[in-house]
Amino acid sequence: MDPSIVVFHTKIFSFWEFLTQRYHFGRSFAADRGARSSLPTRMFFVVFSPFLSPLFLLRYAKYFLGKRRFIKEFITTLPLQAIFAIAWSMGEFFGYAFGDGGSSQRVK
Repeated sequence: MDPSIVVFHTKIFSFWEFLTQRYHFGRSFAADRGARSSLPTRMFFVVFSPFLSPLFLLRYAKYFLGKRRFIKEFITTLPLQAIFAIAWSMGEFFGYAFGDGGSSQRVK
């Protein structure tokens, strides 16, 4: 909880590998969450999961702009972040609608 601590993620992924990881992680997350939810709640998640991408991007913007750190990097990488947020949202949609589909086995 110390704000002076900075953590770096050093695992190297190709663009496609990271994109598929976002999808599978989102699908695995949603399948697990959906399995513990009632049918109406799961249907709510199915309907609204496509709208997660803008929500993610707004949260990221709020975080980085609020901290006033890495703003240039945030803006520069925004197109990639949007693509990855869409992949996660698609994963959540399919996870809520159709279950895990083997995604939990593919998360690295």
